[in-house]
Amino acid sequence: MWFYNLILILALLISSPYWLVRLLFSPAWRAGFRQRLGYDLPVQRQPVIWLHAASIGEVKIAAALVKKIRQLNEPKPIVVSIITPAGFRQAKTILSGQAEVIFAPLDLPFIVSRTVARINPALLGIIETELWPNLITAAWQKKVKIILLNGRLSDRSYPTYQRFKILFKKIISCFNYACVQTEEDKEKFTALGFPSELLAVSSSVKYDFEIKLDTPAASLRQRYSFTPEDLIWVAGSTRNGEEIILIEAWQAIREKVPNLKLILAPRHLHRLKEIKKLLAGQARPFALSSQVHTGTSSFDCLVVDTMGELLPAYSIADVVFVGGSLVKYGGQNILEPAALAKPVVCGQDMRNFKEITSYLLAQKAIIQVHNPAELVENIVFLLTHTEAARQMGIRAQQSLMAKKGAVDKNVEAIERLLAR
Repeated sequence: MWFYNLILILALLISSPYWLVRLLFSPAWRAGFRQRLGYDLPVQRQPVIWLHAASIGEVKIAAALVKKIRQLNEPKPIVVSIITPAGFRQAKTILSGQAEVIFAPLDLPFIVSRTVARINPALLGIIETELWPNLITAAWQKKVKIILLNGRLSDRSYPTYQRFKILFKKIISCFNYACVQTEEDKEKFTALGFPSELLAVSSSVKYDFEIKLDTPAASLRQRYSFTPEDLIWVAGSTRNGEEIILIEAWQAIREKVPNLKLILAPRHLHRLKEIKKLLAGQARPFALSSQVHTGTSSFDCLVVDTMGELLPAYSIADVVFVGGSLVKYGGQNILEPAALAKPVVCGQDMRNFKEITSYLLAQKAIIQVHNPAELVENIVFLLTHTEAARQMGIRAQQSLMAKKGAVDKNVEAIERLLAR
């Protein structure tokens, strides 16, 4: 452990100019800085359940767990710690009135010890793979029950854990139990030294997420100024280098499906300028979603330029492409359009969503393509064979419903540990 702490301190010293600049010029980073050092924390007199998450993706998992935990017979107060400012802001919004939200402490011994003492946890729930050695050790030393929730090890991170197996075997020995997503995850954790009898495969909490739409699809089509005759292809969470492939594919598809409109929703909104330039260079009329209004019809492509519009866009799609997969980014979340019973196409690189992609492919519930030609061919097929597309969407939705139940299994494990 001393070696880990030495490396961590050296890394913080080397990167200190960067953090100093962030603190001076970024209010988001200044907010909660003292909490990261173990100060300005809510002092909990009653033992609490502490859930530790990383960022936005894990916040959604934490929210699903918090909702269920609060339904226990003897619910304890809940504290959720978040690493990133974006995750913290989201957690403060969706967990308001349900849990105390704090910034996660820096993983240094004297800081995490102070934080554990203030928080006073009866149980520490680590979400996915936030295996911070000093935090876990400090909780273990205070005889806190420790559980891994919705645990997983990606193919990319697993070799790193193997390389430092001696360190992580010691950390793993602090855990009382673990709920992991797949049999493959169980095998990986067992290989790292986690006792198999303390591991349970519970599926992914993400299958349990509720899809909520405030506006009916018909109203959304009208708001975005689409006509009843328009067919809509939504390309969601697209990444750098992918938009040009999609625009060229769209132009080829329109030769056979001339009433096809494209909705481009980039993963990162700071790339809007280059996307607009790209569309202008292709001489395609486009509009921004924040500026379009009922009656506007002089565009072929709608570019999503505000947060929170991807799910509504999926709800009005005739066919969906999930981005980050035609280029080497590992893919993006395929669950939302599948849960909406949309016919979904993705590219060859879905390594970040390997398990769900393999599962849906086995159910013939999505289509995976390997090049632009296959993309054009399959989008045309889905748009011109509406019943086949509809059935594929239904298979996707039903396949996800069959995977539900992870929240219950994770919270049941929490309840058992607290009852000991």
